[in-house]
Amino acid sequence: MKTYKLVCFLAVVALAFSFCSCEIRKPPESRLQTTTSATAVDDKDAKTFTEFFKDKAFAETVAMCLDKSENEMVTFSELAKYDGTIQLSASSKVKSIKGIGYLKNITGFSSTKNDLKVIPEDFCKLKKLKIIDLCKANKLEKLPKNLGNLKNLEYFRLNSTAVKELPESITKLKKLKYLNISETRITKLPKNIGNLEKLQILSMENTSIKNLPESISNLKNLIALDCREAEVRNLPENLGNAQKLEAIDIYACKVRHLPKSVKKLKKLEYFNIYNNYMAIVDYEKWYKDDVFRCKEIYDYSDIFFTASNKYFFK
Repeated sequence: MKTYKLVCFLAVVALAFSFCSCEIRKPPESRLQTTTSATAVDDKDAKTFTEFFKDKAFAETVAMCLDKSENEMVTFSELAKYDGTIQLSASSKVKSIKGIGYLKNITGFSSTKNDLKVIPEDFCKLKKLKIIDLCKANKLEKLPKNLGNLKNLEYFRLNSTAVKELPESITKLKKLKYLNISETRITKLPKNIGNLEKLQILSMENTSIKNLPESISNLKNLIALDCREAEVRNLPENLGNAQKLEAIDIYACKVRHLPKSVKKLKKLEYFNIYNNYMAIVDYEKWYKDDVFRCKEIYDYSDIFFTASNKYFFK
């Protein structure tokens, strides 16, 4: 047994020495045609980027992040050590990000204005992700069920996609501060969305969402609630419990009455309820009621922009 341990130890020392000495081996002659610019890595697990990531455009993107070309050799450990962000440009033509789970230390992922259709399950291995921006990934229809595994996620922009449903596991994202699902095909919010205790900005503009869960009242850090031109028919009766609310926009929704608890929102600066044609007319006197302290703001979009920048990553 001692001899076996000694052999293992010497093997590890030899491997470490060879790594530190930065010895570079030439690729086998048979591979010179496909890796003419490639530099082999002294590791038995080394592969080209295109072997790790079958989508050539995605392989190119990842390789660039590591200052390499897609035909160069790379190891599992090198991919895992990369702690930057992955950004897919509109011109990259990436159709699949399968294999992204190898990049387990990345902190941000962006695929705006791209042709990405599927977020694979191994995406949920990216435990250090803080930012996901999928804005205008128009062909994206579905999110992975285990999205709640991304425990460090703080910013999630999903607007202008074809996504139809939020996975229930999203309610496990205890650090999430910003959620934008505007102009998606989503028709309902998870019942327990109130579990997102750090959430500050919630935007669902121009969606077919009809009912807001009562648990929204539990969002103690919510700053802005944007439901413009959605199908929303109700506001939670206890919405006044969300004491940090500064802006509520239900312009052109289908709300019939306003919960009296809204008068408890002492920090509210903007409340846009115009064009709710089914609303009971009693709401009109709210603007004259001294108890309802709502400041007059003409540029209502500004409050959401300001809130997003003022409170994000506070």
